Amino acid sequence: MHKRIMTKCDDGPAGPSATPRASLPVLREELGLLQIDIAKRSGGLDQSRVSRIETGEDRLTVARTLRCAARGYGLSVASFEKLCAGKLSAKQAAAIVRRAEKADKETNDDL
Repeated sequence: MHKRIMTKCDDGPAGPSATPRASLPVLREELGLLQIDIAKRSGGLDQSRVSRIETGEDRLTVARTLRCAARGYGLSVASFEKLCAGKLSAKQAAAIVRRAEKADKETNDDL
């Protein structure tokens, strides 16, 4: 059984906010990725699910889906929720992802 959660990705009385969700494809494009790339990086989502997440059709109410989506975009769950809630811009999120990727690369180069 999947654990249902309320996420900051669905703030507001009217349900999902269009503006914060619009930052997901902007982030993806900023990183030079396609939806299929996000799906592969997520470790559990397919391209159609990524599309539904970006459009707000998938409300991210299952904890596993939320974790996979965050992983696919290269963010922690907390940063992903901030991005979805509009508290973090796509440009700021891209900088976080790039810093993490650079640190991973430097760590792997040291091994």
